[in-house]
Amino acid sequence: MRRFAWRTMLLFLLFSVPLFAQDTISTWPDIPASTLLENGQLIVQKSHEISAEDLAQRLLNAPDSLYLVDLRTPDEREIGTIPGNHSIGMDSVFTNAALRSLPRNRTIVLYCSRGTRSTLAWFALRSLGLDVWSLEGGFGGWKQYVLAEPEMEKELVQRFGP
Repeated sequence: MRRFAWRTMLLFLLFSVPLFAQDTISTWPDIPASTLLENGQLIVQKSHEISAEDLAQRLLNAPDSLYLVDLRTPDEREIGTIPGNHSIGMDSVFTNAALRSLPRNRTIVLYCSRGTRSTLAWFALRSLGLDVWSLEGGFGGWKQYVLAEPEMEKELVQRFGP
């Protein structure tokens, strides 16, 4: 059932977002449509991802240039969050209010638990002409990096709060 839901959502995003977007289909990522799906699996070039290390450095050096969006459910957020994030669940990220709240002059970094939902959202938001990145490995990748660099986590929490 879960696989069906994700595939249905992907097909919806791939085919319906351009209908609602003000831009033309030429703003879609420069990936041939034939490479998006292969045997029902999503194939994505890694050029849309940012590593946890790069994200941490950018948060420390230029935090105003980034806009973090947490796509996880409230239950998943209880595990922890990345300092400075804006919680917009995957179920509401495509509402008019959420889309209007996303800044056009900042780089948007999406993350979820493992990176699957943020990749799906990346496709859709990129088609709207936004500067969007997906966190490599999602919150799990972030947590793994932070556990290896506890001083970095302390500095980020001091700067942005818990």
